[in-house]
Amino acid sequence: MVNQNTPNFKAHLLTGKRLIPVLMAIISIIAIVLLTQLVSTMLRFENQTGISAHILSQAERVASELDTAQQVASNSPYPECTVDDINLLRRLTLEYELVQDIGRVWQGKIICTAGWGILKHATVLPDTGYYSHIEGRTFYRHVADMLPVKKTNNLIVKGNTVIFTSPVNIKMQYMSDLMLDWHLVTRNGAYVFDTFSTPSQSDSHNWLSLFTQRSQQRICSKQFDLCVETTTQNNALTALPSGVLLVLVVLGAGAGYLAGFALMVWAGRINSIDARLKKAVFYHLLHLEYQPQYRLSDESVVGAEVLVRWKDDVYGNVSPEFFIKLAERLGIYRQITRFVIEQSLMDMSGLMAEHPDFTLSINVGKHDITDATFLPYLNAMADNSGCLRQQIKMEITEKTDVNYKIIAESARELQQLGYLVSLDDFGTGVANIHWLTEITFDEIKLDKYFVRGLGDDFKKTMLDALLSIIVPLNKTIVFEGIETREEKEIVLSAYATAIGQGWYYSRAVPVNEFIKIYHNARKECQESAGE
Repeated sequence: MVNQNTPNFKAHLLTGKRLIPVLMAIISIIAIVLLTQLVSTMLRFENQTGISAHILSQAERVASELDTAQQVASNSPYPECTVDDINLLRRLTLEYELVQDIGRVWQGKIICTAGWGILKHATVLPDTGYYSHIEGRTFYRHVADMLPVKKTNNLIVKGNTVIFTSPVNIKMQYMSDLMLDWHLVTRNGAYVFDTFSTPSQSDSHNWLSLFTQRSQQRICSKQFDLCVETTTQNNALTALPSGVLLVLVVLGAGAGYLAGFALMVWAGRINSIDARLKKAVFYHLLHLEYQPQYRLSDESVVGAEVLVRWKDDVYGNVSPEFFIKLAERLGIYRQITRFVIEQSLMDMSGLMAEHPDFTLSINVGKHDITDATFLPYLNAMADNSGCLRQQIKMEITEKTDVNYKIIAESARELQQLGYLVSLDDFGTGVANIHWLTEITFDEIKLDKYFVRGLGDDFKKTMLDALLSIIVPLNKTIVFEGIETREEKEIVLSAYATAIGQGWYYSRAVPVNEFIKIYHNARKECQESAGE
């Protein structure tokens, strides 16, 4: 049995409970970090969506301007590379700022441009271009030395028109201050129009890098064969200033600790022994055991004392002396008594019906004695069980602090209703002789104090003196706490018709085991009588 009053037991529980605020503080810090990361990720995702849309919008504006310039050039009314045609191309370079130069293509060669006029040596287009079936254009990226001047350009060829664009000027249309990785590609991803990568930043907070999240988005134009792919890495912890991060951690730890403390208090209440006992009583988690009572002369079982037990998941086996007093303080003793009466009569009704001389001893306390509803309840339970009332013995302890007149009246009512009355723990109170003269009873139970150590002459003399007073009353005498054969022999020699109970014969046992003990003892008595 676990002793709930020992310092080690209480210290063990207290230590366990004290961990709750600490664990909650840690959990709260983690929760704050994750929540901060989640909010930051959501905001970053929304921002990334806006940036992707902005880049795509700018790309569509560029594509639209270049497409318009190319269409105007393709619809020129003048023969290719004539003075009027070249002048038209020059006007287009002035009108469209993204057009660095524009020219004519014939049989895969550039033959003239707005900036250079008719080329002395036609320039052959490279074979590295990408043809878009959606737009009917061929795109060339970073092509060098296509004109007399050493320069790198991007080319767009459609029909007989070629447009030269500057990679730097185009990129400036997208960039602004958008700091994330992006790629401008065709829908099938086979051709990259442009790309940008943010400078890599080394993260000295290695453990914080665990919270880095990578987000990718892809949106495409409905008008042109181009899509924007953006990639961003989000880590709210490294992005936040260290002071802000510290404040969040402190707030999280504080909130978690307070929540943990509240949880500790709540857990302490619901797991307190008071709360556990209330739960056990309400859900009938108590159980009964029965201690056999033997007639010492032939060692036959003549009755049983029912004892209530409580084994809790948290506190283990709890002493009846402890939880009965606790139940009285909590005001639930009445429910325990009624549980004991109802369950014990249910357990023993078959045995008692078969053996009318068998008696069942049930303890009653001061709360039962002073309860006006107790006797009607007892009558109903006894009659419904099919047991005879004279088989039910109500044990009233001498340790009760109820006025003896009330006890005497209660004992008289019990006897009038047909029940047996037993004075329990006799000799341990302050008015035991007075009880013998004022209270009517059928049985008296001598406390185990008088039985233990009967080998001692002084105790033997004390027992003889006590029996000299009790025996003439012609009542049944039960000796409690017989633990050795010597004690049994001394009691038997002192009072031949004594009834005894104790560990020498049997501990209190569950009902099934008790019934086996009863039948075995009865069988042995019959065999001894037959001999």
